[in-house]
Formats: sequence, C-alpha cells, structure tokens
Amino acid sequence: MLTANTSRKNKLRARESGQAAVFLVLAMGLFLIGSMGFVVDGANLWFHRQSAQTAADAACTAGAMNMLSAAAGATPPNPNWIGTSFHCSGSTGKVPNSGFTPCQYAAFNGYTSSGLQANQTGTDVSVTFPGSFSSMPSCSSGTALCKAEAIADTPYIQVNIIDRVQTTFIGMLNGGHTVDVGAHSMCGLSNVLSAVPVLVLNPNAPSSPATNTMNAADPSNLTILNGPSKSIQVNSTDAHAVDLTSVTIGLSGDFSVAARESMSAANGTNLDWVSAAGVISDPFASVPAPAQPPPAPKIGSDCPGIPGLGGDASCQHYSPGYYAGGITVAPPSGPGEGDSDGPPSPTKVVAVFDPGIYYLDGNFTAGPNTCLRPNTTPGIARSSGTVFYFHGTSTLLISGTSGGMSSGTFNCATTPVSISSIQCTGSTNPLLSSLPSGGLTGNVLLGPCEAPGGDPLQPYGDPLGSADPSGEQRGMLFFQDRDSQPANQPKWHASGSFGLIGNMYFHYCKSSSGAGSGANCDPSAFSDVFNLGSGSGSAAYVVGDIVVDQLRLGEGAGTSPIKVSLNPNAQYYVLKASLLQ
Repeated sequence: MLTANTSRKNKLRARESGQAAVFLVLAMGLFLIGSMGFVVDGANLWFHRQSAQTAADAACTAGAMNMLSAAAGATPPNPNWIGTSFHCSGSTGKVPNSGFTPCQYAAFNGYTSSGLQANQTGTDVSVTFPGSFSSMPSCSSGTALCKAEAIADTPYIQVNIIDRVQTTFIGMLNGGHTVDVGAHSMCGLSNVLSAVPVLVLNPNAPSSPATNTMNAADPSNLTILNGPSKSIQVNSTDAHAVDLTSVTIGLSGDFSVAARESMSAANGTNLDWVSAAGVISDPFASVPAPAQPPPAPKIGSDCPGIPGLGGDASCQHYSPGYYAGGITVAPPSGPGEGDSDGPPSPTKVVAVFDPGIYYLDGNFTAGPNTCLRPNTTPGIARSSGTVFYFHGTSTLLISGTSGGMSSGTFNCATTPVSISSIQCTGSTNPLLSSLPSGGLTGNVLLGPCEAPGGDPLQPYGDPLGSADPSGEQRGMLFFQDRDSQPANQPKWHASGSFGLIGNMYFHYCKSSSGAGSGANCDPSAFSDVFNLGSGSGSAAYVVGDIVVDQLRLGEGAGTSPIKVSLNPNAQYYVLKASLLQ
C-alpha cells in the first residue's frame, strides 16, 4: 500500500524526467560546434602554414641563385641586399626592400610583408645570413677549402615568414583573435663534384680587347673528345657572348651559354645548344696560389731524354724554382765560343723542364726554332709534372714556329713523347685513347698527377687522386695570377704541333677577400683573353680542362685544328644553389 510520501516522490520524479537529456544534448551540441570551429580554424591555419612555407622556399632559392651568380662574379639585380639582414617591409636607405629578390619572390607567392601590428592580421618576411650550416656534408677530398664558406663570403641565406591569421573559435580560449603562423627556409651554396668543361668565366659584358667572350680570329676547328654532358660552358650574360662565325666545333656534349642567345645568333651550327644556362662557379677558386720558392738553379746545357741532338741546336735544361725575369726559350745570340773563325752560334734550341713549380716574375716565351719537352728520363717519376705560375703581370707567350725545329737526328715535329710517359703511374686513363698511339710530337708539357701527402705539387694534381675511378688525371699546368692583369694577353699559338696535358687556368679575379683568393671577384675583372691556336695541319691536343675569362681561337695562322679531351668523370668542386632545410 502506497503512503502519501511515496506518492509525492513519484510525482516529483515525473516532473524532472528528461531534464538531464536536455543538458546532455546541449553539451554535445556545444562540443560539436566547438570541434567544427577548431577544425575550420585549424584547417585555415594549416593552409596558411603551407602557403607560407611555399613562399619561404621560393624566396630562399631565388636568393640563393642570386648569391651563386654573385659568387661567380656576375652582378645580379639589386645586389646590395646580399649579406645584410633585413625585413621586406623596411627599406635600405631610400631603397624599399620590397625590390630585393627574396622579397619579390615572396610577394609572387602572396606575401608582400605588410609588417605586423598588435591584434591585426598581416605578414612579415625577414631575411638573415648565417655564416655556416652545420649539416653540410664534408667534401670527399677531405679539405676545408672545398666548402662553400671558403669560396663565398655569404654562402647561406635563411628566409622567415610570419603570417598573422584571424581566428574565430580558438580566440574563445586564448582571449585573442589572431594566431601567428611561422615558416622558415634555409638555402645556400653547396659544393658538388662536377666535370669541368671548357669554361669561359666572364659573366658580364665582354671586356676589351675581345668583343665576345668566346670567338675566333681565324677559321678554326675545335673538337671535344670524351667530354661530359656539358662540354663547353660560357658564363656571360651578354646578349652577344659567343661568335662562332669562324669556328667549326665538334662536341660530345652540350654547348651552354648563360646569355639568352640562340645558336643562330651566335652563328653556330650542328650543336646541342643550351641558352640561358646557369652559371658555373670557378672550379679552381679554392686552389691556392703557390708560395714563391727559392731562386731556380742555373739553366743547364744538357738535354736529358732528347736523343741525337746536334748540328745547329743547343739545349736549355730548366729546374723548378723562382725565375725573376721569366723564361725565354730562344737560341743564344752573338758569336759562338772561340775565335772569329769558330763555330757559329746555334740557331735552334730544345728546352727540357724538370718536374716542379716554376714561379715566374716575367713571361714564359718561346718562338721560332724552339722545342719544349718534359724530362722523361728513367729516373723521373711519371706522376711528376710541371706547374707554371705567372705572377704579377707576367703570362704565357708561345708563338711562331715553336715546336717544329729539327737538328741532327732529332726532329721535334716527328719525335714523339710516348703515351707511357704521358700517363700517370698505374693509370689507365681512357682519355689517352684519343691520342695518337705513337705519342705526341712538337711542344709537349705535362702537368702533375696527384702527388703523395706533403709533396708541394699536391694541390695542383688530380684532386681525387687514386679515388678517381678512371685513373689519375694530370692537374694544373698553367696558372695565371688572379690578382693582376697581365701586361700581355696569354697566348699559345705555335704553328707547330703540340700536346698540353693538364689544366690551363687564366683568370683575373681581383678579389675583395684578400690576396690570392679566387672568391668574390670584382665584376669588372674577368678580362684575361686566352688566345689558343695551332698551325694549319698541325696535330694539336689538350688533355685537361680550359678555364679562362675569355677564349679566342686562332690568330693569323690559317685553319687551326685543336682537339681537347676532357675528363668525363667528376673532378672538381663547383658551387650549386641548394635548398638545405
């Protein structure tokens, strides 16, 4: 039997029935609405984060490309921004920073850097320049000289973007109405191993006396054998960088020009032509200039390795060292020894060069009736070679009929230097297969192979040494002082045959980084014009790389056929613009 109290309780429960469900539905509704709000705000923030990262990457890589051009000596648009941190919303002096390359590319992607103010939406784009990048892998050659920091004063760039975004539901929790979305990108110059082609370094308009950075004075033939995919690279951004009117070129790879110049505008034919190619930095920028050695010993009169020399010829036997007046290979002048009825002075001369560094404060000159040869006697290591360093205003001046002399049973034009003497010790260099099997005739000079640690020739040989899978390559043969403009333009234009086994490097840098440096060159420099040619019908071979400011083929000796055999494998470090982080 129900009591009065029980009845009253039941009625009270009946009136309260369903109230909890209302609160539960309300709570769930608010939760779902809030979740949707957070999803909307979160998706909006994620979208802005991705957009900001894309803009940062674009601005960073564009800036790195400008830095690469500057490191190669070119003058990019508005170059004054490189190396000094800034905000794109500010100005440098009276120049708005918005015109700087990173800022322009950020703006192309929607970030014009309006600046940030409290409680208001906006964007900020800032650029800084770290001095190093800890995650950069070390170079395989094991030397710090191949790092980008050793070649470029400003090797790295970091772009930071802050996007202040309006929010709705998130503001209910943090009390604010905006959230800062950040993105950053780290870029810079990294060293990559690259096959070095015939490289014409001048990145700007040609300098006198050349009207083009690459051209020919006379009808010339240039054949590239065993070349890499990019066999000839011309860095010039001038619209008339190349003139191939008088040149017939045979390539095993591309002919690449930084200028927007067509093959027809350059008067070229039958080439794999790449216009508007990226510039390539100086591959020898980190190779130090040699220190001045002690004075060279007196020039000898013997001819080691030269058979049967006699008659009207004499010998000049050179040893490495410092030559205050340069080297002049020429027959002696004046009467011969003895009385007036004695034998006449020799009218021809053979010069033999022992391995080592020749530091010249005067020109290296050879003209008619001369023959230049390496010392290839059995006691001389095959891996040794010569480096001719031209200090100050001195340079290379080889001309006339040099390489064609004969005397007694020796004929420079027909007596060869054997392939076994040319190749490095233990080398199976495939490039040598391009040469005549009997060897090279005429003037023959050999650069050094990679030497053992501690040898003074080590920086000038093959930087990969025995690690080079193709076998050891010979390194630097001719090295022009990068700090001085030579009094005469460098020239190898002998009408006789020749074989130059090694790299030829004629580059005027005038660096702002200090004496002897190949980094941060003055854009107004790059004015060394290397004249390279041979006589009609002569056998002319270069096995190595040609890296010069400007290249001029031929010079008044008729058609000049030259065969250049390049290393198809990676040899030297060159700079590349990279997205690092």
